[in-house]
Amino acid sequence: MSAHNSFAIFNAPSDFHLDLVARLVGVNLDCLEKMISTQISPLKELLERTPSFSLGEPGQTGAWWAAVGFSSIEYWKAYTLDSLEYQHQVLQTLAQHSAK
Repeated sequence: MSAHNSFAIFNAPSDFHLDLVARLVGVNLDCLEKMISTQISPLKELLERTPSFSLGEPGQTGAWWAAVGFSSIEYWKAYTLDSLEYQHQVLQTLAQHSAK
């Protein structure tokens, strides 16, 4: 790639860059809102279940750990799917912008 081509982006009008920034901010806000709702749900469910478990009673400790394990799996599943969706949306936005 020649020096002329590699710095061509700096010759683009500022509106071109501002449009990209605005679109990426929109993607970030949309994904953040979704991530908060999907990732908080398993943690909230665990906190709601915890008072029903008495760790002093035999057999309840296992149930508590099972609930923690299940909630952890649900949290990481939501986190992974949200992260992949976020990456896809950012790449899609960049591709659409570079096609202009």
